[in-house]
Amino acid sequence: MFVEIPAGTAAGTWVVNTLTLTNNAGQSQTTTGLDEAPITVTSDHVVSASGFTASAISVNDWAGSAPFTVSMKVAGAQNGVASIQLIWFGNGASCTQSSTTPTAGANGVYSVAVQMSQAINGAATCTLDDIIITDGKGDVALYGTDFGAPR
Repeated sequence: MFVEIPAGTAAGTWVVNTLTLTNNAGQSQTTTGLDEAPITVTSDHVVSASGFTASAISVNDWAGSAPFTVSMKVAGAQNGVASIQLIWFGNGASCTQSSTTPTAGANGVYSVAVQMSQAINGAATCTLDDIIITDGKGDVALYGTDFGAPR
């Protein structure tokens, strides 16, 4: 089941306690008193990022793995940035990060190290699909279409 949370919904922890299903004939059935796991809704109003960059647009992964970094300017973080998780889609290769703990730079810029694996059969690509940024307080900012968030 997919539930779309409307834009502008307040950030916080939400719990589903009532569910109404309607079939294609217009008949509805409501179930109440549900005990479902909480859903955390985030907002870029607390923690946000901009200026996303990679240290290299292309890398040579023919002879071996190729390291590079992904950086971004993070604003609104409380108690620093605890983690930056990058979610990749690979075509013929994979990109991975050795740690989600970022390196802090000047002016609120944070970076994480990434490694593109050696290409196996011809040209390979990695596409950065999603980013999860968590500050030291636990506030989260999400970027990418998998989250229905800005890309």
